[in-house]
This record gives sequence, structure tokens and C-alpha cells, in this order.
Amino acid sequence: MKTFAKNNLVGNKYQSSIGDVHITSTGMKEAINQNHDYEFEKNNALYRLPQLLKEGKYISSAPDISGKPFNYHYLEVRVAGKKSYLNIREDNKGNKSFYTITDKIRKNKNAGAHDEG
Repeated sequence: MKTFAKNNLVGNKYQSSIGDVHITSTGMKEAINQNHDYEFEKNNALYRLPQLLKEGKYISSAPDISGKPFNYHYLEVRVAGKKSYLNIREDNKGNKSFYTITDKIRKNKNAGAHDEG
């Protein structure tokens, strides 16, 4: 997956329901290492990331309250037939980048941070 991402995804941008989303090496590394109930299927889903971004249903947004100037947007997609969420990070200039894919959205005071699993 790392080689595929580096050669085919990183550096590109893809359309989503919240606008263009850039794919970065940081986001791909985070996504590959992210815990998920369906780890194998999650990693395979990354091969279809452009399609997932295009089809993802906007769910919510939240600020990163850890002091970093980011907002996170969550797009619902299906992995292994179950709900999962593309986490899109937006900086204070409006640039959006793919950050990770999770199986939950954190519902506590740290809702702006990506889910830890």
C-alpha cells in the first residue's frame, strides 16, 4: 500500500462533497497505521481512495482543540460493509487534506481529533 500510495495518490487532489482534497504522505502514513476494526479491509479500501472521496457522505465537522489550527471533516464510507469515516483535515487557509480513515468518530471533548481506534 505504501508504494502504491507514493506512486499513485500522494501529491494528487480529488473531488469530494466538501471540495478538493489533497493526498499527502503524512495522511497516507496515518491512514495505513490507523487502528480499525477491519484493518485488512481498511488498507485495501485505500486503493479506492479517490472513489471513496467522491462518494463519501458528509457527516460532520469539528475543530482540533489540541491547539493546532485545524478543523476535521468526516465523510461516511463503507469498509467491509460497515460504516467508516474519512477524516479530512482543513487548515486555516482552507486547504483540505486526507488525514486518515476510522471506524468511529470521537464523541467527547476531543471530537476534532481523529479517532484513535
